[in-house]
Amino acid sequence: MVDVALARGIDRYTGVIPEAFRKEVLAMGWRAEPLGPAVRIAGGPIGAFLIAIDRDTPERLSWTGVYMKTLNGVAA
Repeated sequence: MVDVALARGIDRYTGVIPEAFRKEVLAMGWRAEPLGPAVRIAGGPIGAFLIAIDRDTPERLSWTGVYMKTLNGVAA
């Protein structure tokens, strides 16, 4: 996800996911922020988020073990 964004000039991702997972995503080392409060729906609360992608994103994610540098598509 990070490598694709950097290779293609994508500088942010947004998404809507279950609130429990959103809290995990926001704690993974991404430069991220919630986009408003969670909303309760029939399947449980969901929330939107924004993730900023830049050259230091792989390093930030490696601090928490979320990112591993790849060599030719294979984890190093």
